[in-house]
Amino acid sequence: MRKVGVFLPWLIFFTLMVGKLALLQQTPLPDDISGDEIGYVAKARYFYQHGSFPPLTSAEDGALQYSDYRPPGYPTLISLLLPFGDEITQLRHHDNLVQYAMDLLVTTLLLVVAFQFSQAKGFRIVAALILGIQPWTSAHIASLYADTLAMFLTVAGVVCLAMFGHFRWVLARTTSITMGSFLLSLTATVRPEMIVLAPALLVLAGWLEIRRMPWRVWLGYATLAALPFLLVVGLNMAYHWQTEKHIRIIAHFRHPTPGLNLWTKTWIGPQWLKEELLFGGLTRTRTDEEHVRLLAKYALPDPMQCDATIRIIHDVQSRGFMTAEEDDIFAEIAAARIAAAPWTYYMWGRVYNSAYLWLNLSSATHYLTAQARCPRLVSKSITAGLFGMKIFILIFATGGMLSVWRNKGILRTSWPGRFVLIGAACIVLRTLFFGFVFNTAEFRYALVAWPLMLAVALYGLARGWT
Repeated sequence: MRKVGVFLPWLIFFTLMVGKLALLQQTPLPDDISGDEIGYVAKARYFYQHGSFPPLTSAEDGALQYSDYRPPGYPTLISLLLPFGDEITQLRHHDNLVQYAMDLLVTTLLLVVAFQFSQAKGFRIVAALILGIQPWTSAHIASLYADTLAMFLTVAGVVCLAMFGHFRWVLARTTSITMGSFLLSLTATVRPEMIVLAPALLVLAGWLEIRRMPWRVWLGYATLAALPFLLVVGLNMAYHWQTEKHIRIIAHFRHPTPGLNLWTKTWIGPQWLKEELLFGGLTRTRTDEEHVRLLAKYALPDPMQCDATIRIIHDVQSRGFMTAEEDDIFAEIAAARIAAAPWTYYMWGRVYNSAYLWLNLSSATHYLTAQARCPRLVSKSITAGLFGMKIFILIFATGGMLSVWRNKGILRTSWPGRFVLIGAACIVLRTLFFGFVFNTAEFRYALVAWPLMLAVALYGLARGWT
C-alpha cells in the first residue's frame, strides 16, 4: 500500500500528460504562418541554407512597420528541425513534439519540487492533478513561438541555481552555478527582455549564498556565473554586427504604429480589443456595431472624438493600411488623454495590465481545438472550470508569496526553498517589466514565469495543507 501511495501521484500525472499529447496530436496543423511565426521561420530557413542570419533592414523614415527585434535563439532551434521536413505542416509537427517534451520536463521538475513541500499523500495527488491538467505551461506548444523555449531554459536555470547551495562538493557546485548561469543567459538569445531579467535572477541567487561561504569563495563562484552571461552578451553583439553592422546587445524595438500603440495604452479595456486594433484587425475585419460600442465605452467616451476616430478606422479598413498621418492623429489623441488623465496612463492602466497578465481566459491551442469539437455547453463548462482553476492557483500563489516573504530566512537553507524564492522574484520582475514598464497585458508574456507561479502556488497550498 505504501508503494501504491508513492507511485499513484506519478501515475496520475503521466496519464494526464499522455492525454495532453493525444490532444496535441489531434490538433490540425495549419499550412500557413502568421505574426511572429513569419519572422522566425524566415530566419531559420536562411540560417539553414547559408549558415548565417539575414541582414536586418531598417524601417524607412515614416514607414509603419516593425523593427526586427527578435533574437536568433529560437530560429536556430527551428533550423535544426528543417532536415526532417521543411514544409510548414512538417515543421509544425516536429516543433510541437519538441515543445511538448520541454513542457513535460518543466512540469516534471515542478512535481519533484512540489513533493519536497509536503509528504502528505493528499497534497501530492492534488499537485499531480494540477500540473497534469493545467494548460498554461503548454499554451503555445502548438505554435511557432519562442515562449516555450524561454520557459524551459528559465526553469532549468533556476533549478540549477537553487541546487548550487545544496551541494558541498566543489565540482558539483561549480557545475550547478555554471549551468544555471548558462541556461538563464541563453534565454537572452530567445526573448529580448531576458537580457535584463536573467542577470537580476543571477544576482538574487548570489545574494542567497553570500552569507553561507567565505567572501573570496563567493567571489570566485560569482565570476564563474558571470562568464556564461558575458559569453551570451558577446554572441548577441556578434549577431547584430553580422546582421546590421551595429554594436548592440539587443535590437532596437519600434512598433509599426507607435501612435496607435500609445493610444491603446491610455484607456483600460479588454485586451482582445486592443490586440485586434494593433495586430492587423483594422485591415482584416470590419468594425461592426459591437466594436464601435466597446470603443465608445472604454476608449472614446466623447461622442465627437468617437465619430472622428471611427471614421479614421473605416478609412484604414477601406484602404487596407494605415498612413503615417493617421498614426500621428492617434499619437495626438493619446498625448491629450495622458495630459487629461495621467493617473489612468501612469498607474491604473498598468495595475490593470499587471493583473490581466495572469488573470485572463487564456488556454492552450490543443485544449481549444478539443473544446471546439464538444457541444457548446460542455465547452463553456470546461472554460469556466479552467478559469476557476486559475483563480484557485492565483489565490494560493498570493498566499505563497506572503509566506515566502515571511519565511525567506528558512527557505534559503534548502534547494526547494531557494527555487521558490528565485521563482517568486522572477514572477514579480516579469510582472513589473511587462505590466508597468512595457505597459502591456498580452498574456503570452506571462508564459515564461507560469511554471514558477505554479510552484509558488503549490508551496502556498502545502503550507495550508499542514
